[in-house]
Amino acid sequence: MFRILGVSFLCALTTPVSAEPYVAHATVPYRGPVAYVDKKAHLVVYAESDGKHLSAIDFEGRVLWTRSPFADAHLKPYRVAEPRIAGIYAPLPWMLEGAKGKDAFVALEFESTQFGLVDLKSGKFFSLGQD
Repeated sequence: MFRILGVSFLCALTTPVSAEPYVAHATVPYRGPVAYVDKKAHLVVYAESDGKHLSAIDFEGRVLWTRSPFADAHLKPYRVAEPRIAGIYAPLPWMLEGAKGKDAFVALEFESTQFGLVDLKSGKFFSLGQD
C-alpha cells in the first residue's frame, strides 16, 4: 500500500502544470532531477539525480527499466562536457512523424539542447538532433 501511495504522490507532484516543454539552455544551471507521468502507459519516467540515468516506474512502484540515454545512443558532447537530462515531456507531433508503429514515446531533452525520443516499452533513446 505504501508503494502505491508513494507513486500516487510522485505522480501528483510531477504532473506538468503546462503543456509547454522545458527549454534547456547550456548557460542555465542544472535544476536537478525531473519526472514525467504518462497516464496512458501508466508509467512515471524519472531522470535520476545524476541527470544521466532514466528509469521507468509503473504505477505499482516496479522499476521496468533504467537506461543511460546519452551513452547508449553514443552521442558526442555538445555545448556541455557532460550533458544531463533537463526535460521530459510529451512528444510534439512532428517528433512522431518518423516513429514506426503505435508504440508510446516520451520526448527527452539534455541541458546541451540535444533531444530525442525514448521508447517507453524498452527505454531505447532515438536522437532527433540538437539546437
